[in-house]
Amino acid sequence: MALITLTSLLLVSCSSEAEEMTPVSQDAILATFDGRIDLENLPNYANQEIPNYINDDNTATNFITDGGVVLGRVLFYDKNLSIDNTVSCSSCHQQSFAFSDPDAASTGVNGTTGRHSMRLINARFADGDNFFWDERANTLELQTTMPIQDHVEMGFSGEDGNEDIQGLCDKMETIDYYNELFTFVYGDSEVTEKRMQLALAQFIRSIQSFDSKYDAGRSQVADEDHNFPNFTDQENKGKELFSDRPEFNNPAGEANGPFMHTGFSVDFEDVLDHYNNIPDVVGLDRRLNPQGNPQNLAMTQEEKEAVIAFIKTLGGTDVYTNEKWSDPF
Repeated sequence: MALITLTSLLLVSCSSEAEEMTPVSQDAILATFDGRIDLENLPNYANQEIPNYINDDNTATNFITDGGVVLGRVLFYDKNLSIDNTVSCSSCHQQSFAFSDPDAASTGVNGTTGRHSMRLINARFADGDNFFWDERANTLELQTTMPIQDHVEMGFSGEDGNEDIQGLCDKMETIDYYNELFTFVYGDSEVTEKRMQLALAQFIRSIQSFDSKYDAGRSQVADEDHNFPNFTDQENKGKELFSDRPEFNNPAGEANGPFMHTGFSVDFEDVLDHYNNIPDVVGLDRRLNPQGNPQNLAMTQEEKEAVIAFIKTLGGTDVYTNEKWSDPF
């Protein structure tokens, strides 16, 4: 197998710690991934088309590179990142379910998660910098290794005799394909938590979807306030009612449940009913409790059906099957 150089591929380090790059061999990588990763012909991750109506971007300084995403993709799907080699990030974030989980709670190495697995599509364009349901991670980079260090999820917690994140780094340095991939991206084979965070965040940010009916309509008008020419009257009414668009993605026009942080239902009408008549409970978010009065939208059945019709226009298809985001193992 011929040697290749990073400069010939016009790749750069995915961190500010760029170092002198050296030629690397594909042999160890190809032996593991059976041709599914070709370092000479990487997919386009760094220069994907983004519609001009997208205004938010939480990339900051960790710019997407094709090589960085490939490393992140391998990390994302590798069960070696769990303490007992049984769970990967993809176990809870499955491509065929919008990088979420069809179960209300996900199974980790020591039990089940307390909340439903969040969808990862278009995470790069999230309005805000905090991640997780409770927003405890200030950046996507910090978020990526928290599940790895969670005792229930992936187990490198340093608790009950389990190794901590440094133990994982030491383990990964004994794996040939990580020696190759880390050298490919960073110039040497050292595995650190920061380097994992950078690559995993790049992979997650690369997962984007803009092939929905909504996107086709939005590209034809000046702003969201106009009716979309490709929408039905019901869909345009739902768009009007649904002024703040969430990050939903629905395959083949079907709701991609379960919904909410508890995964309490697969029926989006149940979600609307929940927000239509918010119960008076302690600790209710102030946005759902204006002037101390729990939210009651008083939506009619016709209005709910219009919102649901609009939600179904948000679904793309490519992201569910595109090989560049698939399991490389």
